[in-house]
Amino acid sequence: MYITFVEYLEGFEITPYFRERVLGDPVRAHLAPYVAETVNDFEHIEAQEDGRVKHWRYVPELGHHLLVITTADGALFNALDDSNFTRKQRREG
Repeated sequence: MYITFVEYLEGFEITPYFRERVLGDPVRAHLAPYVAETVNDFEHIEAQEDGRVKHWRYVPELGHHLLVITTADGALFNALDDSNFTRKQRREG
């Protein structure tokens, strides 16, 4: 399964956690095509105290925001649906 997503993530370092918990998870693997776009053209960004960086982007195909977390050096660490962020944006918008 991992091999099929390499084309979407070319140029990114991938942590073992991302490989196993995102790409290896059938529930989250569908997010892979949107990860690079979220990191490269985010709608909102937030740095964590531990150096990790959260990137959000609304993905119309998903109907909500995608949250991608990178390590301090830019490696992909996690990706998940974030419909809570989407609802928050709509309330504030």
